[in-house]
Amino acid sequence: IPKPALPILNVPMIFWNAIYFRKSQIQNTVVNTFHLEDVLRERLSDYDHHFVFSSDGKEVLGTGGGIANNKDLLINSEDFWVINGDGFFLSDVDFVSLAEKRHQQTGAICTLVVTDHPGVGQQFGGVWVDAFGKVLAIGKNKPQEAARGFHFTGFRVLSRKIFHHLPTHG
Repeated sequence: IPKPALPILNVPMIFWNAIYFRKSQIQNTVVNTFHLEDVLRERLSDYDHHFVFSSDGKEVLGTGGGIANNKDLLINSEDFWVINGDGFFLSDVDFVSLAEKRHQQTGAICTLVVTDHPGVGQQFGGVWVDAFGKVLAIGKNKPQEAARGFHFTGFRVLSRKIFHHLPTHG
């Protein structure tokens, strides 16, 4: 079973992440696949959500390659979300609205949704930011004393300006 199809309370993990967007105006969810696409399609077919499937093909393209590969589906939106399909994040905060507002206020190319976690920098890497929220580094090592570490949830808002920084294909 591909990780995004793993059941949590009998519901595929990827669908739990899609629930956060039920209040938003997002109409389509592009699911970039490589491993066991047919199983993922079958597991998601029972849910009332419009998934558009896109395959990496014969090689794993990674997050950036998957985004570049789906440019035609994403370029018409000023901003769009990219979510790791193999992660699970619970929140009672409307982080979607908060992240979109912050993203628009800053004009950033990418806004990461992060959270506090005591294991950052010890058990696993983190997103290290300065006092203004600017990313200084990503990894296990704290870049400087003033940096604060956060855990990346796997959710991010991207501006279509990102396509100026990605390769044109995989």
